[in-house]
Amino acid sequence: MSDLAERLRASTNYDDRSDAADLIEAQAARIAELEAALRFANEYVGRLALALAEKHYPEQRFELLPDLPGRIDQIDNMTCGLHRAALVGGEDGCN
Repeated sequence: MSDLAERLRASTNYDDRSDAADLIEAQAARIAELEAALRFANEYVGRLALALAEKHYPEQRFELLPDLPGRIDQIDNMTCGLHRAALVGGEDGCN
């Protein structure tokens, strides 16, 4: 347990509660920043996945997954497929 949490539990002092409110506000702001960064990354990776699919797999129906890990996996699968197509036999290391 953090020192601030212990102080809040032990005290009814208004200043301690104000410190907690400041901490909560700071954490909420940081969470908002991280959510914005995640949205940006998800949109960017989505555009990249769509561009790869349109350029290298135009004959296949491509459906973009909604989340960042899924989109990264789609890009991994497409680039692995391109790697396989470029090889002439042998192990390619793609799963």
